[in-house]
Amino acid sequence: MAAWRDTRIDFVRRFSLEATDTMCPGTDPVAGSIAKRDPAFLAKLRRLYTDVPGPEEFAPVRV
Repeated sequence: MAAWRDTRIDFVRRFSLEATDTMCPGTDPVAGSIAKRDPAFLAKLRRLYTDVPGPEEFAPVRV
């Protein structure tokens, strides 16, 4: 579980920086927002909300 969590935290941290870049001083929020229509960005956004394992992934193994 820790390995999945660490990978997830890394992805979310990097995506968060990419998603909020238009809030930084000196940036163009309109141009930045238009760039966020890029399919690669939208795929990351989709992954943010759908790439979550179900509880069965963390259930104890029964022998």
